[in-house]
Amino acid sequence: MSTKKDCAQKNYEKLLMRHKSLQKKYIRNTKSLRKQKRFLRQVIDLNPNFIFAKDREGKFTLVNQAVADAYGTTPPLLIGKTDADFNPDIKEVQHFKNDDLKVMDTLNDLVIPEEVLTDAQGNSRILKTIKRPIIDANGIANQVLGVATDITKSKQMEIELKSHRERLEQMVEERTKALSLSQEKLRKAERMAAIGALAAGIAHEINNPIGAILLSVENTLDEIKEIENLVEIKTIFNELAEKVSKNANRCSSIVRGVLMFAQSQSNSERWLNQINPLVLQACELVNQIFPSNRKSLHLDLQSDLPPANINPLEIEQIVINLIKNSIESADRLVNVFVRTKYSANKKIIIEVEDDGSGMNEETQRTVFEPFFTTRNSLGGSGLGLSIVKDLVNKHQGDISLKSKIGEGSTFSVLLPLDN
Repeated sequence: MSTKKDCAQKNYEKLLMRHKSLQKKYIRNTKSLRKQKRFLRQVIDLNPNFIFAKDREGKFTLVNQAVADAYGTTPPLLIGKTDADFNPDIKEVQHFKNDDLKVMDTLNDLVIPEEVLTDAQGNSRILKTIKRPIIDANGIANQVLGVATDITKSKQMEIELKSHRERLEQMVEERTKALSLSQEKLRKAERMAAIGALAAGIAHEINNPIGAILLSVENTLDEIKEIENLVEIKTIFNELAEKVSKNANRCSSIVRGVLMFAQSQSNSERWLNQINPLVLQACELVNQIFPSNRKSLHLDLQSDLPPANINPLEIEQIVINLIKNSIESADRLVNVFVRTKYSANKKIIIEVEDDGSGMNEETQRTVFEPFFTTRNSLGGSGLGLSIVKDLVNKHQGDISLKSKIGEGSTFSVLLPLDN
């Protein structure tokens, strides 16, 4: 009997020790779980993004501090509550619930690039949200997990940047328009100045043929006073008529050339034209501008050039400006060589070469820029070569420059046959 009692006592003691051991282990595990729970809580609360979980009724089953701060409460007080308990915007609340149910029903993730949340202060926050179904062992989702990033500040910055960009673009557009208007006015002013420079030469050139006409008429009238033979008188009048016609055509040619030079066209229409006659007419106009002691023109024009689809007035202006630039490159007589030829790649080349002062590399880099000039003291506007560049570009052509100080410059214009 005593033996059984001792055995029972020993078993009890073993069980008691076992119980105490399990109790200590339970306490340790409980402490560890609480520590892990506090750690996990700290982790999700430190996350600045909104982290939450909801059930099918829209009740929060998990929230972090960011969500609680937005709704002006604490995480414990949010558990078991819905968005409607803190958000007065019915449309927002219904939108949240519809998305939650969609995720749980379809078992598919949902990415929402932008959605609005009204916080406790009545401010609208813009969120980028990802929602994912929480699927149980039976393959059913009765909860949804959501993570939302507050992108309000970045959207505000984006709106401000867009506004700044639009203002800058508007300012650039306004400045560009103003610059274009100023450049166009200066171009017109340059054309008018060129016409003014033509005036003296034109008066002289027109006066010469008119004087010749008057002199021929006077001489003829004096001559026929003493002649009675009608045949001889007829011969004299025929000679007079030829002289008058020739000199009248010369006047007409001068006036026509000036009108073509002065005419301004807003629409750059193009049609098939021969280049050489335009180059010749441009040279004639240049002869009206500059006296013979300032220039000597030398022409080498290829005779079999094909016609090109061009605007003749603009091509004339290109040649005039290039020759004018060559003559003004030195304060002495300048030899200017004007050539036309047809290249192997089916382009017409117009070359204007001079033996003027030449240009250094820095000047060559900026010579086509608007308002650049080395002749400020002489009234240069700096638009002559800029206009040339613009007109060449309008014809889908190219222009190049070779120059060396003391040896002169060569401008080469390449024009496609069809542009």
